[in-house]
Amino acid sequence: MPQSLAVTADEESFLANGNLEAFWFSRLKKRDPVARIGYALWISDTDKLKAAIRSGDPAFWNQKGFAYWELLARSTVVNLATGLERAGQLR
Repeated sequence: MPQSLAVTADEESFLANGNLEAFWFSRLKKRDPVARIGYALWISDTDKLKAAIRSGDPAFWNQKGFAYWELLARSTVVNLATGLERAGQLR
């Protein structure tokens, strides 16, 4: 049976304490597909992302390596910033 993706008490604590890296790493260990980008966005050291990808199931990572996931995280940040900037201009 697949592991539950429900948010645990530990994960709630990580969020309450602003520890998003720990939150997303916990989600990553449960194979939450959203955690791949969440972890890539909130890691404090890119070597941690490299290690997670290398040690993980290639199918979970869509057969993509570090360069792909780092680029996806960077483009997500740019897209968010652009969207927020545009929203501010619409006032």
